[in-house]
Amino acid sequence: ARAWRQTGRMAKGSKRRKSNPSKVRKPMWIEDSISKTTPPSYIGVCIEGKELFVGNSCHVRGGKGRDDEFTCEIDRLYEDINGEMLAKVRWFYWPNELKKLKSLPSVSPKEIFLSHEYSPIDVETISKKCNVVLLPSATKVPDKSPRDTLYCKWMIAKGYKAILPALPSIPQAVKHQQEEERNSESRATSVSIKRKTSPNATKTLKKKRSLPQPSSSVKIQSTKRLHKEDLSSFEVARERLHVSAVPESLPCRQAEFDQIYAFVELRLQEHTGGCMYISGMPGTGKTATVLEVVNELRQSTVTEGDVPTFQFVHLNGLNLTNPQQVFQVFVKQLIGKTSSAASAVDKLNTYFSSMEPDTEGSILLLVDELDMLWTKKQAVFYTIFEWCTWPDTPLILLAIANTMDLPERMLIGRVTSRLGLTRLEFLPYGFKQLLEILLARLQDLNVFERDAMLLAARKIAAMSGDARKALDVCRRATEIAEQQGSSRVGIRHIDAVVKEMFFSLKVMAVKYASLQEKLLLQSIQADLVRCSVDETTLEQVSFVCVCVCVCVCVCVRACVRACACMQILNSAAIP
Repeated sequence: ARAWRQTGRMAKGSKRRKSNPSKVRKPMWIEDSISKTTPPSYIGVCIEGKELFVGNSCHVRGGKGRDDEFTCEIDRLYEDINGEMLAKVRWFYWPNELKKLKSLPSVSPKEIFLSHEYSPIDVETISKKCNVVLLPSATKVPDKSPRDTLYCKWMIAKGYKAILPALPSIPQAVKHQQEEERNSESRATSVSIKRKTSPNATKTLKKKRSLPQPSSSVKIQSTKRLHKEDLSSFEVARERLHVSAVPESLPCRQAEFDQIYAFVELRLQEHTGGCMYISGMPGTGKTATVLEVVNELRQSTVTEGDVPTFQFVHLNGLNLTNPQQVFQVFVKQLIGKTSSAASAVDKLNTYFSSMEPDTEGSILLLVDELDMLWTKKQAVFYTIFEWCTWPDTPLILLAIANTMDLPERMLIGRVTSRLGLTRLEFLPYGFKQLLEILLARLQDLNVFERDAMLLAARKIAAMSGDARKALDVCRRATEIAEQQGSSRVGIRHIDAVVKEMFFSLKVMAVKYASLQEKLLLQSIQADLVRCSVDETTLEQVSFVCVCVCVCVCVCVRACVRACACMQILNSAAIP
């Protein structure tokens, strides 16, 4: 079998059976060429109506006179000079093919071994797609799994003399996940965006700097580690791909930047109030864009004097223990006084009613995670939006939330009317936009293969469009490539990270959980984040569960059933 794999293009292999030629469809490339090199490469192929992409695993029929099938991973799809459709694959081995190896670990019937062998094959010899899940060596293979799912915990070393783990052990993986969570909590959100001049912009807008083109060099602010001379290219790439690394420009958000800047600048010059509702999926650059608008306005106020002075207040709903606490934090940052939630509203009413817009500066209020301030009577929403409509109160509100239809789905009529109609939606990043972000961070580093970056951008764009996840995937891929001794990050490393992040056993368990189980997990997570603690009680979780059910519009019966179960457990004193 090993000699058969090494025969090359498999020109003598058994291609697709043509018992009924009228029903056999020739394989077709899914997209145009993704590279201008010769021969051209492709991202996927369609075989008899089923799509296969680079990084997928599949079964291949053996040569003439062989009824067995072999398993491989697609590394590249291309055409030769004769126009024949070929695939460069990486082979897997079954345990019965490695009997000559010493110290072969005991494996289950659905386990296979990863090898370092690559060879080109005809695309027509591919029989069907399969799913190969990479597991740490200490993880047990599930007893029940889908029919087309195989597992790989071991990798054959070069020279076929030893067996190595295909993935790091579970403690290392858990340690990496905890490190990523700690770093994500302390990530910096300030991103510098250079503005582009527009013929229809105001005079002040024309004086702003233009956004650099994708081909221009983008520098990353250096940290202390980057000054060390003994850093490898993989370590430098991980520093730049970290979500806390602050680049000089944020691509693909110029239009949103201009809209927010023009809205705030107009109201600062007219000394009036207003509200803009900003929505979008997580990781689309909402908060980073708003913070850069504030930095640009402050710079214009100090250096050019075109924008009047203002006071900036930033509130985050996730940092509050209850929605009413937003008024206490607002008073603390605006006036500098500490007060209770009840007296804070009175102090703010007195402060806003006594303001003189002509002599005092405006107030720019940024409320992040607005949906976390929801209450049954929506008194918090009404009070904040009402201040923006007062005639002599120059309060400019920028409200950010992940829910795009929050005004129509969660807010009552009197609150929606005060919110206004000025809204801005941040769409998820597309494939080209994510690729531009990755290229901007790794432009002068030869660490990633272009096909690997293309695959990472396409995977994240198809799943969520979250730029932070794209950075995390590429960052994790550099660690796997360095552990395996590769010189560059390839497609197989990106595919391994995607399977590790989105198709692990924990992810699949949560994905197929029941509705009540998902409500319980969401309530526990929301309460832990809201209170910034490591543990909570079932009684508190049952209260949060009601809010979660209202936010996600879950039926009342499911909500009551979940809360009743938690109350019974709490009364029984079950830990």
